[in-house]
Amino acid sequence: MPRHDPAVTGIPERLWPAADREAWRRALAPRDLFDVTASSRKQWKVNTVRHATYAWGGFLAWLERTGRLNLDVCGPAERATREFLAAYVDSLRERGCADNTIASKLEGIAQFVASIDPEGNWAWITRAAGRVRVSAVLVRDPIDRIQPAAEVLNLGFELMAEGFETRTPAEQSAAFRDGLMIALLVQRPLRLANFTHLTLGRDIECVGGGWRIRIPGNQTKTGEACEFAWPNNLVGPLESYLRVHRPVLIALRKQAGEHLPQLWISGKGRAMGVDGVAVHIKARTEKKFGRSINPHTFRTIAATTVASAAPECVADISAVLGHTTLATSEKYYNRATRMGALDSFHGTVKALRNGGAGRLRRRLITMDQN
Repeated sequence: MPRHDPAVTGIPERLWPAADREAWRRALAPRDLFDVTASSRKQWKVNTVRHATYAWGGFLAWLERTGRLNLDVCGPAERATREFLAAYVDSLRERGCADNTIASKLEGIAQFVASIDPEGNWAWITRAAGRVRVSAVLVRDPIDRIQPAAEVLNLGFELMAEGFETRTPAEQSAAFRDGLMIALLVQRPLRLANFTHLTLGRDIECVGGGWRIRIPGNQTKTGEACEFAWPNNLVGPLESYLRVHRPVLIALRKQAGEHLPQLWISGKGRAMGVDGVAVHIKARTEKKFGRSINPHTFRTIAATTVASAAPECVADISAVLGHTTLATSEKYYNRATRMGALDSFHGTVKALRNGGAGRLRRRLITMDQN
C-alpha cells in the first residue's frame, strides 16, 4: 500500500481544497486581541494541531472517495454535517477501526471545525465522540500483551547485536535502530508522539559528557516540561547509531541535501512518523514473543514493573510516566522527583535483566577496533 494512501493517511494539508487550507491558516494565525471574529481557542500544542489536521484530512479523503466533497459549499465547516459524519463513522467501523480510534477522529474534527467556525455550535460532535468512547470494547485483554520489562529490554539488545549479522548495511542499520528504539522505550516510556519526534539538538543533547532528553512543555500532553538522563546502558549504542547506522539510513533517501535533525530515520531515508515507529516495534515484538506490543503498552509495562517489583514505590509510576494527577498516581511531582523515579525504574529493570548488553558491547568494541 502506498505510503500516502488517502484511505489510510488522509489528504495532506497541502492538497486540501483552497478554502479549507485558508480557513485553517487563519485559525492558527496569531490572534489580534481586538478582532472579535478571531477564534477563542487557547494556544494549541503542536500535537493538538497535528491531531486536528490529520483528522480533517482523513474526513476530506472519505468525502472525496465517496463523491461527497462539494467545493461549492459556503465554508469548510459546512462539510461536517450530521449525515456525513454518521456515514463516515459507519465507514470507519466497516474498515475495522476500534471505537477509541473513531472517537479520536471525531474529536479532531470537532477541534478543527470549532476553530475555523468559533461561532458555530459543534458540541454535538464532541458529545458523539464521547458516546463512542464510552461504548468502546476492548477486543483483547491488554494483560496478554504485557511482557516482563527485562525480556523486552533483552530483545532490544539482541536486535542491536543482530544488526551486525544481517545481510546488507541497510538491514543492519534498520535492525540496530529498532533495537535501540525498543531498549530506550522500555526504560524511558515516553508517549508515542514525543518518542517519535525526538530531535537532535532540541530534545536530545550531550551535556557535560552525558546525553540528556529534554522535552518542552508545549510538546507534552500535560503541559509540563520533562528532562531526564539517557540510560547509561544505551550511551554506547546511541553513539554507534549516530556515527554509523543513522548515516546509512539517511543515505537511502532519493533526494540528497535535506537536513534531518530527527533521531529516528526510516528505511527510505526520511524522518519516521508515529505510524512507522509503531509498525516496526509491533513487528519486532510479535516476531519475538508471538504477539505484538504497541508503543503505548510499554508504559503499562513500566507501571507494572514498578508496582510488582517495588510496590512501596507505586507513587513513582506518576513520575516515570509523566502523569500529574492522582487519577494515575500522585498529584504533583517536581523535576527532581521525576528524575529520581526514572533512575529507580532503570535500576529495577537492570536488576531484573539477564545478559543482552554484554553481547552488544563486544560487538561495539569489535567495530571500533576495525
